[in-house]
Amino acid sequence: MYQLQFYPMPSSPFQGIELRDCGWQRCIGPYETKPGIRAYFSLHFVLSGKGHFCTQNQEWTLSAGEGFLIRPFEIISYQADPDDPWEYAFVSFRGSDSEALLKAAGLDGKNVFRASDKEGAQQALERMLELARADRSPLALYSAMMDFAACIPAPVTDNAPRVGGEYYHAAQAYIQRSYAFPISVEEIAQHIGVDRTYLFRLFKRFANLSPQAYLRKYRVHKAKRLLLESNLTLDQIASSTGLNSAAHLSKAFRDIYGYAPGVLRHNSPEEDETEPQNEQT
Repeated sequence: MYQLQFYPMPSSPFQGIELRDCGWQRCIGPYETKPGIRAYFSLHFVLSGKGHFCTQNQEWTLSAGEGFLIRPFEIISYQADPDDPWEYAFVSFRGSDSEALLKAAGLDGKNVFRASDKEGAQQALERMLELARADRSPLALYSAMMDFAACIPAPVTDNAPRVGGEYYHAAQAYIQRSYAFPISVEEIAQHIGVDRTYLFRLFKRFANLSPQAYLRKYRVHKAKRLLLESNLTLDQIASSTGLNSAAHLSKAFRDIYGYAPGVLRHNSPEEDETEPQNEQT
């Protein structure tokens, strides 16, 4: 059981950051969301109580002053603590500048955060809810969103040179955030600040795969999870994982697993671990 206030945002003139909705929810008892995906970014900020946020690989327990980020097409779930259920506010958004905003707020590659200014974050979200309730202008809502983002910790600046493993893990993190989009090896190299040749050597050293092969294998791994855990069509899964079409998905799936993706749903063969691993040297 829960209490909910939900406000769709008006059309925004800002293509870089398009606010989608905002809201507030108080859970009563162990309310939970089942594993699923979103097609947009969503920031949740805990106002009181406790709860648990889960991705496919990790789980966090969060309390007042902390929050979590849902990324597009990432399978997540969350649940209120049964003894102290949480109350939280949220804002959802998308757009070409979304990643830049999150990086500026210190959320580059992160799923959870602790607000550097808890009171300021809460006030910014409360103002956003009031503005949305009153159907105020997109500019005012955008301002409240920026105020909230400013209350999340800024990234720590480190001018020390990176070593090979750090570049590799930075590339991994970028792939894991962006695999659903049409990214290229050149974009990965540019994002972490190396050239394509060095990036190739890094992936051969740490993963024994080329960057392109790693990206393809990671996408197919995510597609396999969606095949097992959702009712999405092959075209929808392909679109959600950067594989462009059901035909591309089927070919990549056969190349890696040796059978068609439809076989997995019809026969549910035993799962194996196929996500590219972090190898140590």
